[in-house]
Parts: sequence; C-alpha cells; structure tokens
Amino acid sequence: MKIAIAGGIFDEPAHYQDIITTPETNLVSGLQARGVETVAVGLHARVPRGVDLLHVHHIGPIAVRALVLRIPVVLTRHRHPGVVSAGRRGRLAQMALLQRCDALVALTDFEASYYRSRLRDCTIRVIPNGINSDIFSPDPLVPPQPEVLFVGQLSHSKGVFDLIGSFSGLASRYPDLRLRLVSHVQPDREEFLAAVAARGLTSRVTVEEGMNHHELASRYQRALVFVLPSLPSHGEALPSVTAEAALTGTPVVCTEIPGVREQLGDLATYVPPGSPRLLEEALHQAIEGQAQERRRLGAARPALLAKLSVDQMVEQHLDLYAELTGRGGTP
Repeated sequence: MKIAIAGGIFDEPAHYQDIITTPETNLVSGLQARGVETVAVGLHARVPRGVDLLHVHHIGPIAVRALVLRIPVVLTRHRHPGVVSAGRRGRLAQMALLQRCDALVALTDFEASYYRSRLRDCTIRVIPNGINSDIFSPDPLVPPQPEVLFVGQLSHSKGVFDLIGSFSGLASRYPDLRLRLVSHVQPDREEFLAAVAARGLTSRVTVEEGMNHHELASRYQRALVFVLPSLPSHGEALPSVTAEAALTGTPVVCTEIPGVREQLGDLATYVPPGSPRLLEEALHQAIEGQAQERRRLGAARPALLAKLSVDQMVEQHLDLYAELTGRGGTP
C-alpha cells in the first residue's frame, strides 16, 4: 500500500518543516515507521503517480485534482465544521471534495455529528490529533515563572488583540508578570507590536518565532498559565496547543472551542470569545490557583495520554486506509 499525504506544511521550505511538527508530519513519520510507503506533498502539488490512496489535509489546489481520481480519497479539514474555505473557489472546492471523498476524518464527535447528517455516502471516522507525550511532559525541576504563554498565529482571528487588553489589566495586578507569544506565522505582527507599545507594555511582552517542539515544551513548562483566545472567525476544530499545555501540566485558559471542551472537559477554563475582561478574570483565577491546577492536570495525565497517543492516531488511520483500499497496512 502506497499512501500520499497532502498538507500545507509540505509546501513550506525544508528548514521550516524541520522545526514545526503538525498532525500531518506526525502521521507521515508514524506510517513510515511502520513500513508503509508514504509520500508527503504540498497542497499545491500534483497527485503522485502510483499511490493507492490520497489523504488531503485542508483544502487547496490538490483537492480539485483529487476530484477526478479513481483511488480512494480521505479528507481531514482541521476546521470547525461551520467554517468554509475562503474565497469562491475554495468554497466550491470544499463542497465538491466533501461530496467526492470516500472518507472524512473528523477530529471530534462534534464534527462527526455535523457531517453525518450531510454526507450520506461517506465513511466518517473520529480520529483526534495525537500529541507526543514524551516531549510534552511536566518537569518538576523547572519552577513556573511569572509568565502567561500564547502559542499560535499572531493574527486578529487568534484573539491576540483581546489578549493584550486582558494582559494590560493583569499587568497592573502583577508587577512581575510577563506575556510570551510563540508564533510561527505572524501576519499582524507590526500592528500587534504597535498595540503593545500604545499600552506601555513593550518591556513586558515578548514575541518569539516558531521553534522546535523540545524548545516549545520548555516554554510550556515554565509558564504559569497557557492562553488561547481564538475568535470564531479562525475556525478552530481541535488545536494541538491546548493539549500540549495540559500534558505539560500547565493550566489552560481558552475561548469556547467545542473540540477543546470535548478533549479536555473541565481541565481547562473557558470564556466567551471577544471578551477581554472575562479573559482577564479567568487568567487571574488561573494564576491564583495554578498550583492546585497543576496537581489536577498531573492526576488526569494518564487518562489524557489514552486519548492523545500518536501511536493510536497512526494505527486508526492505518486501519481506515486498509479498509478503503482492501490492502493490509504494511508491505
């Protein structure tokens, strides 16, 4: 069985792929480790010849090319089901591929339920993103620092401008508190830094470029609290960062994202999107109760590991591919 995995990460330069790990890269490396012939291609690439199955992550030009294939096609959107691809062509491509695909991988039961009433002839399988728990784990030798951590795109849709408003209030309560943002994509960087400067917070806010996962894990370990203030326009389905933080033992505060609530339950604190004052209060409560939250996350870690295993994610995909192709999972 030869599998092609298509994802936007594979359109990026090699050095970028070396430092950024995504569900797609975890899947490719996991399949290859099991002896499955697997080729990774970008969303702008052509479909490789001789493959038995194409698995498309996100919508891109390759999704249009997939419409005429005679091999099984699997789709993972990584978006909230109510959010459609941008632009007329993107929306048309998404609608066509949803009708064409042989299987849809849903990241959550919420997403699966949405599509089961809309895609009658498509296999729908719930397979959450896997997280490398060897990397994202607590380190009792690293004491938490007075720091709020954000990881994600530096953009309006990620709620970082709401976060600045919230942090401004926290900064007056906690003179030593800092805000650190780790971002591999920074479309609104200049506007964001201007907003930070306008509030007089430049010395207390740090923006870092994307980094490898070992370095990122150390950022989680030393943060008092992790925050993800995404707005509905971003279309979050199941962000990996909240699970990474929880597995590292760092308290999580985030906006209402169905996938996160399904995955973490009461192990995270949720606030309505676009509510800086409520976000500030939730972060304040998390900071005050962070020691207790760390103990709670530690006790819940075995149950989280059972749901977030990379090996389990890979095996579930492999079972789906074998079912669709009628072939076994290894040569």
